[in-house]
Amino acid sequence: MCHLSSCEAGRAEAGSMTFDWHFRPSSKTASLRLRMPMLLKGQGRKVVPLFLFIAPERIQSLVYSDNEEASVPDVVRAALGEGIIVQLRVILKQPADLVAPPFEPFTPKKKAFWDMFDSARILARQLVFIVYLKQDRISFEDGLKALTQAATSGNLTTSTGRADISRLYDGKGGKLVTGEHLLQPAVVESPPTYDEVPPPPPGPPLEKDQGSTSSASRKRRRTDSSTQEKSPGPASQAGTSDDREHIEAVCRKLMSEMAAKWQADNTQQVRSELQQMEIRIKDWVDDRFKTHAAELKEQLQQTSVQLRNHVDHQVEDVKVDLADAEEQIAANAQDIDELAEKLDGIEDDFSGLVDGRLDERLQSLRGELEDLAKCHELYAGLVGVHY
Repeated sequence: MCHLSSCEAGRAEAGSMTFDWHFRPSSKTASLRLRMPMLLKGQGRKVVPLFLFIAPERIQSLVYSDNEEASVPDVVRAALGEGIIVQLRVILKQPADLVAPPFEPFTPKKKAFWDMFDSARILARQLVFIVYLKQDRISFEDGLKALTQAATSGNLTTSTGRADISRLYDGKGGKLVTGEHLLQPAVVESPPTYDEVPPPPPGPPLEKDQGSTSSASRKRRRTDSSTQEKSPGPASQAGTSDDREHIEAVCRKLMSEMAAKWQADNTQQVRSELQQMEIRIKDWVDDRFKTHAAELKEQLQQTSVQLRNHVDHQVEDVKVDLADAEEQIAANAQDIDELAEKLDGIEDDFSGLVDGRLDERLQSLRGELEDLAKCHELYAGLVGVHY
C-alpha cells in the first residue's frame, strides 16, 4: 500500500511520492513509475529520487476505482487530507524494478528517508499493491482510466524513451536494486557517543592584568550589587569588548562560509532541476510532435479517402447525366426527323395548293383576255362600219 498526493506527470514534491504515467493509444505504449524524493548525505539540499518502474508487460490487472464508499485506511486519509481518494489496484506478473541513484555510498540523511527506502524495497518485491490518489490532483482522469483498461487487456508495451534509466540523474544513469540489496535491511546511523564527540574549539584568549590588578581582581571589596551592575570595572569592560569582537568575527566567518556553501548547493540544485526540466520538456515536445504527426497523417489519409469517394461519386453522377443527355438527344433527333417529314408533307401540300390556285388564276386571266380581245374586235368592227 502506498499513498500519493499527486499523479501529475513530471512534477516532484519533496516529502511526498508522485505517480507518473504516460499513455499513447496510437502506438499502444505506456510507462508507469512511482517517484520517491529523498535527501542523501553528501548531496546537500538536492532532492534525489528513487524510482519504481512498472513495466506494462508485467501488468496482469490494473483497476481504477473511484467508489467513495470504499474503505480508506486512516493513515492514508491523514496523509492525503480531505477530498475524494481513488484507488489504483495493481496486480503484477513479476515485481517492479527499483532504480536508485548511482552515488556511492547511498546514505539517506534522516530516518524518515531510510524508512522510505525500506518501504520501496518491500514494494519492489510485491506482486499486488494499491496506490491511493487524490482525485482532484489527477491531471487527466479519463486518460488514466483508458490506460488501466489497455493495461488489463495486455496489449501495451513499454515506452522505450521514458523507461531508459541511463538518462536519469543528470545523465549519470540509475542502477537497478536487485538481489541481496532488496533484502538487506536499512542501517540507520546512530548518533556518536559522548566519548566520540570532539572537544569544542578553544575560547578567545583572556588578557591578564599584572601586579596589583590580579590581586585586586581576586580580592574584591564587598559592594552593593546594584552599584556593581551599574559601574563595572575597566578590566571587565575590556574583557567583554574583546569577547564580543571575537564572537562577531567567528559569526561573520561562519555566516560567510554558510552563504558560500548555500549558494554553491543552490546553484547546483537549480542547474540540475533546469537540466531535468529541459529533458522533460524535450521528451514532452517529441511525444507531442510524434502524436500530432501521427494524427495529421491519419487525418490526411481519411481526407484522401473522402476526396476519392467524393470524386468517384461525382464521376458516376456525370456519367449518368451524360447517358441521360445522350438519350434526350436521340429522342430530340427522332422528333426532328418526324418534324422534317411533316414539313416536307406540308411543303408538298402547299406547293400543290399554290400550283392549283395559280393554274385557276391563269385560266381565269386567259378567259378574260380572250373576252377582251373579242370585245376589241367587235368595237373595231363597229368603228369601221361607222366610217
